[in-house]
Amino acid sequence: MVGIPPTVRETLGINDPATLPGREVVTVQYAYVVPEGFVGAEVLAPTTTLGTLPQMMGNSPDAQARPATAVVERYVLPGDDNVGCQITLAAKDASNIRPTFTQLLDLSGWGSAAEIRSLFVPLGAELTQVKEVALERGVVDTGTLRGRVALAPRSLYRYDFVAPDGLRVCLGVSVRAGKVYVLTATGTEAQWADGALRAKLQGAADSLRVLDKPIL
Repeated sequence: MVGIPPTVRETLGINDPATLPGREVVTVQYAYVVPEGFVGAEVLAPTTTLGTLPQMMGNSPDAQARPATAVVERYVLPGDDNVGCQITLAAKDASNIRPTFTQLLDLSGWGSAAEIRSLFVPLGAELTQVKEVALERGVVDTGTLRGRVALAPRSLYRYDFVAPDGLRVCLGVSVRAGKVYVLTATGTEAQWADGALRAKLQGAADSLRVLDKPIL
């Protein structure tokens, strides 16, 4: 994994572990932080039942209603009082969400976070927050006469909403080379009312970063 910073916190710009205590996860494609207390869990088996796009992206709290899941990683908070509190990472080809003639390189190619909210927020949900972050990607040496060039910022969109069944949902969404990555953090109303736990869920969504291909 040459070319990727030695820690996810460097990649995310989170140099102080106290900002978001937890475990760092990094692959060649993406990086994020799993908050302290969450443990890995089995990814639920896909079904063939038709559903909405948010269900397809793995955002549905009802596993049986979700078709062909795109979830690749899942974490839960142990304990009987923590049922419904989980974090998942899903990946899906952008062309399967909104067909285009060219490869989607950044979410801004589809529009602002507000303009494309219907792609990620289900009908009947109460949207409580929309946030856009332009993530700096630094400078890269092209190895050509162009020399060092600044990479265009990458967009991270975040959506907080109350699902039709009352579940609190926080999404972090970003794009890498035509693939959409969605980090979903969910909790019940009672769990969301816990300020420390809410900060963990929102912090997890904010920590999502998709990474450029490493220079080998």
